[in-house]
Amino acid sequence: MANHSEIPCCELVSEDDLLEDRNAYCSACYKKLITVKCSRCHRAYYCSQEHQQSHWNFHRQTCDDDQAAKYNYSNTTLDLRKTSQLQTNEVLSITVINQLNVHGYCVIDDFLGNSCSSKVLQQVLNLHESGVFTDGQLARSISVNRIRGDKVAWIGGDERGCEAIKYLSTSVDSLISFCKGRLGSYVITGRTKCMVACYPGDGLGYVRHIDNPNGDGRCVTVLYYLNRDWNSKEHGGQLWLYPNSGNRPIKIDPIFDRLLLFWSDRRNPHEVKPAYAKRYAITLWYFDEKERALASQ
Repeated sequence: MANHSEIPCCELVSEDDLLEDRNAYCSACYKKLITVKCSRCHRAYYCSQEHQQSHWNFHRQTCDDDQAAKYNYSNTTLDLRKTSQLQTNEVLSITVINQLNVHGYCVIDDFLGNSCSSKVLQQVLNLHESGVFTDGQLARSISVNRIRGDKVAWIGGDERGCEAIKYLSTSVDSLISFCKGRLGSYVITGRTKCMVACYPGDGLGYVRHIDNPNGDGRCVTVLYYLNRDWNSKEHGGQLWLYPNSGNRPIKIDPIFDRLLLFWSDRRNPHEVKPAYAKRYAITLWYFDEKERALASQ
């Protein structure tokens, strides 16, 4: 447990803060009921002082500027406007629209290219080494290890040493924006932070489940895989997707630089098969404006 004298004070969040970061969520409980933020880095938001204090052992890894040198984070500068990714995404958006609307899922390989995806992977490895990953959580009080075996970290992208992860999330944002108004009847106006996840390779997976079974606002799930030389026959770890709640799964290998998108609701139950090697992925969930508003009431 952290010594409270070591924890930075809370700072009240202003209206300007919320306007600047519309995707702000409590870093501890992940609710969009923001009242305070970390007074040291001004990047971590919380719904209460208690959650800021309880989250400090996690947040301290990326809060202090000195941590960058400690974990050898690279000062990666990636600007979406200075790459060909925008033009690529405009073309890819047609595939995403067609595949999601017809099949309910879409797989895109070589999304960022080897150079950019290698930077993302290195920063994920740095985060993992730093000890900021915690057990994945469930909405209900169930024995978590029986359901899911991953370790996760929630990353907004402005944390030091996460520049390439932010480039990835911005790239996905641009892809989704090119699909605007053409993904079913959804009006997508926001998303979650990046959930960076690692299955440690000890034979654990994630049982069959639905991301949004009860209308919490999530409409599109986006997964980005970071596993070089992945052999599912040897390493396991496939994602099995059951479109339209069918019984015959679509088996998706979590290979390096692969992007997977699918509807988040009951149309797409899915599971992660037991993984026998370290398996890394980054997940984003995009919100439908109307459903999210109803869920927040």
